[in-house]
Amino acid sequence: PGSVRDAIAMARAAVEAGTTTIVCTSHMHPRYPTPPAVVHEGVRDLQARLDAADVPLRLVPGGELALD
Repeated sequence: PGSVRDAIAMARAAVEAGTTTIVCTSHMHPRYPTPPAVVHEGVRDLQARLDAADVPLRLVPGGELALD
């Protein structure tokens, strides 16, 4: 999503479709270095915003691993 507002709208749509949990998967590859701490911080921040907006969706951090 292009903004937090868009992310909240997408989360609402996911909840309306029956989703209860989403794994937030960033790329984990030397070409796209994403420190795990950054992923955890981003997930915590968005979870707090969803909670404040009363969106009952659970976010968990994850990573997309490239096997090449």
